[in-house]
Amino acid sequence: MRNKETKIDQVITNTLRICIIFLFFIKVAQSDFEHIHYLLTTFLFTFYNQLLLKWFHFQFNCFIHNLILIYIFLSQVLGRTFNFYMIISYWDIFLHTIAGILFYFLGKEIIHHLNHHTINKFFLIFFSICFSIAMGTLWEILEFTYDWIFIKNTQEARGLVGRDALIDTMSDLIVLCMGTFFSAIIDLLLKKRKIKLQQIN
Repeated sequence: MRNKETKIDQVITNTLRICIIFLFFIKVAQSDFEHIHYLLTTFLFTFYNQLLLKWFHFQFNCFIHNLILIYIFLSQVLGRTFNFYMIISYWDIFLHTIAGILFYFLGKEIIHHLNHHTINKFFLIFFSICFSIAMGTLWEILEFTYDWIFIKNTQEARGLVGRDALIDTMSDLIVLCMGTFFSAIIDLLLKKRKIKLQQIN
């Protein structure tokens, strides 16, 4: 099972790398040097799990690893390089929903790594929910801080100012919470199903 997961992980990772390289040459051919750095940084980021293992002797499991890579690809490559944020009106909402799912399972993976003892499943779900919402809130704070320090408006590119920008921020947090609670419900149902199967066997 582990070998199968590793092979799937390698296929997904290498597919994303090939796509990034292909898109890089397209941008070079178009002389679009403004967005090339997004492709380069995303390509380098695909090696982050190997660096974690080398420097901290820790790796995310295949599911988390692939989810992070796919999220970065959707956000940086499609979102910024190919302007999906402007082309598809709900792209930002979609990514924040995915972020809720990602942060939930990321929190769960981190607490598993830090604590090797048996953990109460309800505490684990509660912690993962809190971690996800905290990370989403921190992201919005960092975005606000960046705008305040450099006198910018990261939302202005999408034509959002004033009340519209505030609504956008709150919408981001709401859909992130929705993604988080959706993940928690699915996680809880899977745990119950696993317990029932163990009882049957």
